[in-house]
Amino acid sequence: MNAEISPLILCSTARLAHSLRQAHARAQIVAGLTQWQPLETYTLNQWLEEQVQTLMLSGDIPAANAPSHVLNIMEERLLWERTIEASLSSDVMKELFDSGGMASAAAEANALMQVWGIQIGNSSQTTEETRQFLLWQKAFQKACSQGDWLEPVRYLDWQIDQLAKAAGNLPATIYIAGFDRIDPQQQRLFDVLVARGTKVDRWQIASLTLKESTQVCLPDREAECRAAVAWAVDIMRTNPQAQLAIVVPELAVLRERL
Repeated sequence: MNAEISPLILCSTARLAHSLRQAHARAQIVAGLTQWQPLETYTLNQWLEEQVQTLMLSGDIPAANAPSHVLNIMEERLLWERTIEASLSSDVMKELFDSGGMASAAAEANALMQVWGIQIGNSSQTTEETRQFLLWQKAFQKACSQGDWLEPVRYLDWQIDQLAKAAGNLPATIYIAGFDRIDPQQQRLFDVLVARGTKVDRWQIASLTLKESTQVCLPDREAECRAAVAWAVDIMRTNPQAQLAIVVPELAVLRERL
């Protein structure tokens, strides 16, 4: 790789971004270089946040358009939990239901609907559980609107909207790495970049030595999480110095549970 060229790479995970930077640095050392331009690697969220902040500082995005606060994962879960508890008619019902678990499930469903653009009509065809969720979702979004807040998934949509409308400069080429499955929200960002004149291409990650792999089929996500943790515990008992990684497509959703 030419040390004078530092492509911009958007990675699916922070781990991958770090690994690519390390691999690039090792390659420069092997080539006998003592100085080089660091490889520019970011997660999609990191890069978008930096772009939006730069556009706000330059005045391309009016500060008044920005939400007053972006909820973190814990704040979002707490707001969902309060919304759900407010819908329960008595203290007895609150004791019967796991509001924390329902809040986690509701937040996950809300995020999936936003990412995939799913619209559910409140009709006779929907189940009672779905109708109840839609009521919670409406109350949650009303609370966000009153506080001028956005949860992470809707904040990402807002950032993409701002990037589409702003007049700031964008790189001529952006590479993407590790996106084995591109969801509609990510695709909309890439479409905005292309429409703004940026070429979006895939970064070819150097192949690693093939290792033996085992595939298992499990009934649901909970079983997958438990199996992954059991696998890690088993290896660490045998080799406490082992370095392990659990790769999760929806890490933001499952991090707390894992």
